[in-house]
Amino acid sequence: MKNNPTVAETTEEILQSILATPKKQRRIKSSTFWKKFGIERRSKEKIEIVKKALKECNIFFESDEQIGVEPMDKMVKLSYLEPEFTEIFQKASEKVLNQDDSWFEALENRVFASEREVEQYFIAPILKKLDYDDEDCAIGFRLITHKGVKKERKEVDFAVFDGSLREKEKALIVVEAKSSEKKLTDDAIGQAHSYAVELSTPLITL
Repeated sequence: MKNNPTVAETTEEILQSILATPKKQRRIKSSTFWKKFGIERRSKEKIEIVKKALKECNIFFESDEQIGVEPMDKMVKLSYLEPEFTEIFQKASEKVLNQDDSWFEALENRVFASEREVEQYFIAPILKKLDYDDEDCAIGFRLITHKGVKKERKEVDFAVFDGSLREKEKALIVVEAKSSEKKLTDDAIGQAHSYAVELSTPLITL
């Protein structure tokens, strides 16, 4: 792998190509993406260097898998994340760190019998603690996903937006709920990732 300045220059080149598109996003084959960085074999160290460079340029790497483990013949989407969203997430993170977590203790060991209980008694209180209100949160948000040429109607448990507009440009977080008795499977994770990809959200949580 070449030195860090080359990684920075390559990332800047990718950023400019993204900004030149109307939606500030572009699709690219995984192998082409990594080839731009001179990477043929993806080691953990090389992946982290690229991830850091993308983060510094506010570039969001979207795929069904985590960056660096996706198949090389996979098409991935690169999107530019507006700095204002980065600030929103930073403030939310700081708020969580500064919280008196006693309010969370009652939830920590509670067993939820259904996904609806998880949504109402676990997810909703956390979102409110992060200062998201009813205007920001869409419960049971209806979404059309794409599987090849086929379209499927899906329902996202929670989709969090920056305000009342339900547009991709305002989508912030996808939250998929599972009851306490259910384990997080690869299928569940893939389901949530597919929702995040369709909505172009920079964050996903299960």
